[in-house]
Amino acid sequence: MHRKLKTVFLALVWLTAASAWPAVASSADPVWAFDSVSPDGPDERSSARQVYLLIMRQVAAWNSQDIEGFMAAYWRSPKLVYLDDGEQIFGWDQLYANYLNGFSDRSLMGYLEAQRVKVQMLEPDMAYVLLWWDMLMGRPRSKVVGTSTLVVRRLGDDWKIVASHTTSLQP
Repeated sequence: MHRKLKTVFLALVWLTAASAWPAVASSADPVWAFDSVSPDGPDERSSARQVYLLIMRQVAAWNSQDIEGFMAAYWRSPKLVYLDDGEQIFGWDQLYANYLNGFSDRSLMGYLEAQRVKVQMLEPDMAYVLLWWDMLMGRPRSKVVGTSTLVVRRLGDDWKIVASHTTSLQP
């Protein structure tokens, strides 16, 4: 009898959860406030759109071989966190020095293309970004693909990347 009650109880819990799922999945407040592959995006003034535009300005700066412009997207603080395929860099100054040393010949920076950008607003002044990208770099040009996850915060009037994690591979 005890086993039968337990089974009925678990079935009721499962049915209750399952019946609530469609309401959660189709709520008016989507998990992702912005997805670059979606034809309908938020208006230009929305926070999610502003975060997306920050990322696109960073991509444009990279493609112009403008390390300073690329770095403008990052929080200029010793508390900036940057992880790239196991390399850990802490602080804006260290990250900037790393880019200057790594690309003393800026023509080797190559071409970066954002394949997809998704923005999730965590708070009115904080967003989580998923970025899928391709890059052609080096001589001869080799293709690198990767994903980045970013935490972006509104600091004053500007949005800045405060934490970044990138994983890449050469196909």
